[in-house]
Amino acid sequence: MAELLKRDSKLKPNFDVTITSHRLWRQLRFKWIRPDEVVYFLARKHPILLWQALTGPGLALLSSTVMFVWGIITGAHFAVWIGLAAMLAASLWVIWQIIDWSNDYYIVTNQRVVWIEKIVGIYDSRQEAPLTTILSVGVETDPVGRILDFGNVVVRTFVGRIDFSHVSHPYHASHMIEEHWNRTKAATSGEEKEALKTAIRQKLGLTVQASAQKEKPKQADKSALPKPYRPTIFNVLTSNILKLRIEDVGTITYRKHGFVLFRQIWQPSCFLLAIFALWVNRFVTLASDPATGVINHGPNGWSLDTILLALPLIALPFLGWLTYQYVDWANDIFQVTHDQIVDLDRTPFGRVERRAAPLDNILSTEYQRLGLLGYLFNYGTVYITVGGSKLEFQDVYDPAAVQQDIDARRAARVAGKRAAEKNAERDRMAEWLATYHNNADEFTRQQGAARENPE
Repeated sequence: MAELLKRDSKLKPNFDVTITSHRLWRQLRFKWIRPDEVVYFLARKHPILLWQALTGPGLALLSSTVMFVWGIITGAHFAVWIGLAAMLAASLWVIWQIIDWSNDYYIVTNQRVVWIEKIVGIYDSRQEAPLTTILSVGVETDPVGRILDFGNVVVRTFVGRIDFSHVSHPYHASHMIEEHWNRTKAATSGEEKEALKTAIRQKLGLTVQASAQKEKPKQADKSALPKPYRPTIFNVLTSNILKLRIEDVGTITYRKHGFVLFRQIWQPSCFLLAIFALWVNRFVTLASDPATGVINHGPNGWSLDTILLALPLIALPFLGWLTYQYVDWANDIFQVTHDQIVDLDRTPFGRVERRAAPLDNILSTEYQRLGLLGYLFNYGTVYITVGGSKLEFQDVYDPAAVQQDIDARRAARVAGKRAAEKNAERDRMAEWLATYHNNADEFTRQQGAARENPE
């Protein structure tokens, strides 16, 4: 290997890209990568971006350290404490920048291109597109990038572009992406040819080769079937209690996150709790006072305290408000079936709006978790690009898992449809070729007779 690199030094960046990808993949092992996927390329941003991001916190850490040391030398306790606090804050800033840099990934598999971008506590997004939607792969660099060998790899798809920003060895990375993209297309073409040969042999009644028979179940196993959902204990406690994800007879139904429900019902809930507290306080006060009672006997007979009767009546409008908000939350559902996605928006006693799109029309998917609350409570919005429009699964629990469900169903749908089309086309071609082969002698005789007797 060393001798090969000495003879052709241009190969070194290719090996660097490959080795870095394999090392990162062994460390990370993303759970959303399907078993039938092969990771070809995996990279972070160039380290120069990390050093640029560490300039500010590094200067802050240095200045706070100087203040801390100066305070110790001079005996200025105030400077010591200020310097210590600033050192702690600057250290946390440094750690945050390192984690933020390490959380962005660019991935190319044998099925899709993926861009993962995370800002700790604020933002979480995964954008992806199938390899079949790629139109071109290009590179953009600046003078500094050309000197340090980093730049942007631009993957253009039917729905826009996915930028692999500031990656090392950008030209070699782009060539590698193109190579595996073309290799995937060539492999698919080779499998189709072999399947066509097998179909022709079957139509002609010939013995089918054992290798061809063995390949067929393997290809069927590689179909992108949706993964079974296996909730963890945390998912059960936080998701299934509120029924945020329901899977029934192949249809997955999602509701908005429980935090969204809390935002809708906290006001009526506070009023109801206040009224209930007043009712309990009134009941305890009357029950503990010997001069009064909860139920009194007077000239007009037995009577219940007026306030105890009035408070439940006052609570009824707030109870209705709470019920309305809950029904409104429960009626906003998103569904993924075997053949389509559905966004159903219903208001109690009001309008019903239903948007649906076939799974095989989906061009790309993306999810985002915005803000600290979205990160802490793990909810966000999944964007599904269909043609020239977008469907949004808003405020769903665990948007990454929702995106994975959609992508798995879409892949299964597209794979099944393509397999059916290819099988039909293969059988039709095989039938034509077999018919020609069986009648070739007759066609030859007729052609010879036509030559002998041109008139």
